Amino acid sequence: MTARHWDDTFFFPTVHERHRAKGLPLEEQEKISRDRWLDELVQLVPMSGRVRTLLRVKRERCVHCPMGTRTVSIWVTPQGKGEAVAWCGHCFNATCERYPLDDEHRARFDALQTTVSEEAPPVPWRAARLALEDLERRGVL
Repeated sequence: MTARHWDDTFFFPTVHERHRAKGLPLEEQEKISRDRWLDELVQLVPMSGRVRTLLRVKRERCVHCPMGTRTVSIWVTPQGKGEAVAWCGHCFNATCERYPLDDEHRARFDALQTTVSEEAPPVPWRAARLALEDLERRGVL
């Protein structure tokens, strides 16, 4: 028995045009589903007690295991300090580290601050993963 070389095409096969769903192009479908969570204010209060607000979410292939998808979320404190919370759904290799905010993040942060000051904020989540799983369950992530 020989060892097969595992590459991206084995785990992420190419989807041919004729096999895609009819309607919007795949890029447009992904953009719509990715952007729907932006309409919601998602807050987190971890054990440290400082409120954090969700700025960005993306999914990428995990570099630590061959089968996982890594979820990377960017959160911001009311003082404007960013944090990246990431984990793999398969191997659960998780990280939490400071994250410098760029101009796009700063603009979203300013808009969120206005929303928080004008409206009553939602009940915050206790963990990042639970908050994002709820968004995914409701189909907005």
